[in-house]
Amino acid sequence: MARTADTQLAAASANAGRDWPMALFFAALPALADITEEPRYMGAVRTLGERGSWRPSARIKGGADLAITQAYLEAYLRERDPNTIAPTLALFDEMKAGSWASGEALFVVPPALAMATTVTGDRKYLERAVQVAPVFGRAREDAWTVAGLARLLEHVPEDNVQRSRLVSAFRHGAEHVRAGDPVSAGCLAYAFAWGVGHGLLDRGRFEPAARDAWSALPSETIDPRVSALRLLAGGELFRLGLFDGSRATTRLATNTLDEPRFFETLELPWAPLEQELGIVPGDPWVVSEDRSGRFLPSQIFDGKLLVSVSLLGRDSRAITVRRLARPFRAPTPRIRSLARLVAHPVDQMMWENDRIVFRTSEQGSSGIDVLVKRVRTPTINQIDQRDASAPLDLYVVGNSRGCGGLGLWVGNKLHAPTTGFRGVRQIASGPVRVAFELDYAPWGPEGVRVAETKRVSLDLGQSLSRIESRFVPEGGVRRLPLAIGLVRHEGEGHLARDMPPRWVSYWEPERGTSGAIGCGLVVEGEDARYLETPEHFMLVVDRPTDRPFVYHAGGCWSQGMDFKGPDDWGLYLAAFARRLSAPVTVGRGAR
Repeated sequence: MARTADTQLAAASANAGRDWPMALFFAALPALADITEEPRYMGAVRTLGERGSWRPSARIKGGADLAITQAYLEAYLRERDPNTIAPTLALFDEMKAGSWASGEALFVVPPALAMATTVTGDRKYLERAVQVAPVFGRAREDAWTVAGLARLLEHVPEDNVQRSRLVSAFRHGAEHVRAGDPVSAGCLAYAFAWGVGHGLLDRGRFEPAARDAWSALPSETIDPRVSALRLLAGGELFRLGLFDGSRATTRLATNTLDEPRFFETLELPWAPLEQELGIVPGDPWVVSEDRSGRFLPSQIFDGKLLVSVSLLGRDSRAITVRRLARPFRAPTPRIRSLARLVAHPVDQMMWENDRIVFRTSEQGSSGIDVLVKRVRTPTINQIDQRDASAPLDLYVVGNSRGCGGLGLWVGNKLHAPTTGFRGVRQIASGPVRVAFELDYAPWGPEGVRVAETKRVSLDLGQSLSRIESRFVPEGGVRRLPLAIGLVRHEGEGHLARDMPPRWVSYWEPERGTSGAIGCGLVVEGEDARYLETPEHFMLVVDRPTDRPFVYHAGGCWSQGMDFKGPDDWGLYLAAFARRLSAPVTVGRGAR
């Protein structure tokens, strides 16, 4: 697969995405990127997209010209950069169902539309994709069509009313289609291997047929279509070989909300999985999602297996954990999360993920600072060198609570630690979650002083840190009026909250050409009251000291990738609070 990709990339022209055979090759590159840690394959997609401003071909009469949209949607799936799919979605919104009866068009258009639902959560694209199910039924003995059905089914939920018809068409086509040239052989190698891997075709019959079709493909080719199909088929054959002889157990994750959930972190107890699979230290294991077959970012943390997964509204996904029979380590996702102690200008704990950067100091204020960036990669390490790629420091904390610092509301006054943390322990460093603990010397007004240990964690794809504080009171205090604050800055900002208050959004005044920063708070399962002072917007919760207090605090930037204004940010906080109230349910699933 790597030799095929490298050969074809070397021959690619600057306009590679404008003709459908080369566009098809770029759409297949993610199949190789999914099983290797080599970044240049998705890098080639990004280079092509940026060169053409991510615009797909407008020649949509035959449909096959839209092949490059699959590559751009795959790029968005990894980076969540809205620039990568904005022109594609605009085109999808405008176009009408064209003449998609040709096998090439059916291989391209319906899967691309269904993939648009996967990456955006908007089901209208999927509905349009499955409307062509009858067309698939009429053209199902064409090799392109059978392969296109496999591409489409990766994105069709099990409860979709058209799925059974699509599966029947796929199985019928697999039974009757024959290879007559390298292109059709490539289609069948991919479709047969995919069908076996997804449990839709009999392994005893169709895996040998897939390998025979693979062997019929020329190892040296200048036809981008054959190269594309070698990548797609190779990815499926690789998984079949990798999973052969493995032990597997499956869990079914269900989103009970009507809205999609992106980068949801599942927490699965590790001990039962370990026991079911017979895993001992050093054994290779991987986590994958059954519908697409993709490897999922995963991590062992605090006795749990953390898995990052995205679900549509009212969607269920089977998550499979495998102990492999042969040495292999699933490709580690690109490092996007980091937490470390930075010594300049004073010791400060900094943490970040693919969206945002935070810090708090060992000296002076214990408030939470926000730094901003326009990239998905870590930027903390550039702080020491004061590099141009370092995060931007636009937020002012001073002696305030900053963006979600904690205090006590006693005597109609906010009391906060007068010094920063005195001890730090790093606990986890990704790829799904970074976590650390901070210790604070006793603080608070006389009679209500407490020592505090704060555990902070930040998950992939989220804009809010989870903060859990545990207290040791002086003098036998049993309840604390805890206040979480957002500092008010001079100027006309935008405030929003729900009633009764579970979340507060504060979109700060614009900073000229530097944009605006939004900050937010969400409390978890608490009765809170909202308060304002000249310095802060606050949520106050009366809490017993014998239980940890958990809340979520975070921020965003109008010139970043994720939120452009106060409405976007407020909607995110409201949705975040709803997800806390209706967590993903996880039960046993059957393969």
